[in-house]
Amino acid sequence: MNIELFPCSGGMAEGFRRAGITFDLAFDWDADACASYAANLGHKPVQMDVRDLVRMAAAGWSPGPIQLLVADPPCTPWSKAGKRRGLADERDMLVATCELVRHLRPSAFLIGNVPGLDEAPGLKALRATIGALARFGYCIDFARLDAANFGVPQHRIRPFWFGHQDGACITWPAATHGPPIDDRQLSVAGAEPLRPWVTCREALQ
Repeated sequence: MNIELFPCSGGMAEGFRRAGITFDLAFDWDADACASYAANLGHKPVQMDVRDLVRMAAAGWSPGPIQLLVADPPCTPWSKAGKRRGLADERDMLVATCELVRHLRPSAFLIGNVPGLDEAPGLKALRATIGALARFGYCIDFARLDAANFGVPQHRIRPFWFGHQDGACITWPAATHGPPIDDRQLSVAGAEPLRPWVTCREALQ
């Protein structure tokens, strides 16, 4: 059983689908997001507030053993473009996400957000939420990835936390693209040279 929280229009789910992983259940409260997800992925998420899902789980609800839980909680409370009120922001769902992990105990979880949560103003909240899941037996790996380094014509940087109960730590994907002139390509013996970042002009052509 794989579960996705806050899937929006299904971009994360499509990436997992291409990697051979599908989600049995998805939850999002926004009607437009659910409709877009259904149009893109072929099935509709359950439309409900994840905080209600937490209350259900606290009362004993479980869909069965969960292999993977993926969450992309709202980034607004942490974004540099906003007021960065963090856990004090009523839109924050990081606490609810971590509570759900604590109740359902998936074998592994992946939480993504925006740069900000992993920086100084958010570190205290990070330790109190995702970091605290280590007390429940999770080893938590972290990486900050830029979509441009994987062939996307956009610098879209996202921090990710992968928690797992068993097995070795995750191997994060190696970059396939980089700056047009990158000395690292010459200094790493035996490494595949990085292809230049894809420009918007190239993508549109």
